[in-house]
Amino acid sequence: MDFIICMDTLGGNWRQWFYIMRTFVEGILTMKAFQIFLVVVIIGIVSITAIVISRHGMNLLPIFFGDMAALTWPGQFNFDFLCFLLLSGLWLAWRHHFSAGGILLGLAGVFGGIMLLAPYLLVASFKANGDVKMLLLGRRRAGS
Repeated sequence: MDFIICMDTLGGNWRQWFYIMRTFVEGILTMKAFQIFLVVVIIGIVSITAIVISRHGMNLLPIFFGDMAALTWPGQFNFDFLCFLLLSGLWLAWRHHFSAGGILLGLAGVFGGIMLLAPYLLVASFKANGDVKMLLLGRRRAGS
């Protein structure tokens, strides 16, 4: 019955109905693929981080900034990565309208990197119900 009502609402235009259904299904499949990717990233980063900490300890910052100060390729990569971390922190704070919690979340994103951002995006992707606009902009900016 719902199908007939839908077709009647669209004026019996099969192409328009097919396009709407295809777009809906592609959106769901794309979001599911993104969520699976995030789960793989979370498992990977937690695993690698645990191994590195067990072998080398938590002494990241002197190595990270030391490579940058040496002006070598690892330092260039670290600076590039630092810029990505700053951008993700800024986006997190912006998405939460620079509220106190948003600023704290942004700072956590800068220091937590993908270990914070991937779980955040995974939860946000479920809350957005496949709506990429809501995922990227947040509920208020997306107008939902």
